Amino acid sequence: MLFKNLPLPYLFFIIPIRLVLDGVAALTFLNKPKGIGHLFAVMKAHFAFYFEIPKLITKRRKISQKSYFIGKTNYSILIKYKGKGIKNFSDL
Repeated sequence: MLFKNLPLPYLFFIIPIRLVLDGVAALTFLNKPKGIGHLFAVMKAHFAFYFEIPKLITKRRKISQKSYFIGKTNYSILIKYKGKGIKNFSDL
């Protein structure tokens, strides 16, 4: 969904970051009881994404890209949740 809908400048920045974060999460799964299974699930998802890129490029060409985000916040929801203890999105 991100690959298809993100504006091009954000695409080359956000997609690699998301893939790296997925990889880090997969490595942290190794400490868990079913860690190997989770690691392989992340690897399977990555390869599925890589093989879908040609189709996603075709879909990107069919839709008009917007240069702005609707609903994008200018702050980190994670910091608000963990740091300030805000539990509900409506309270942000």
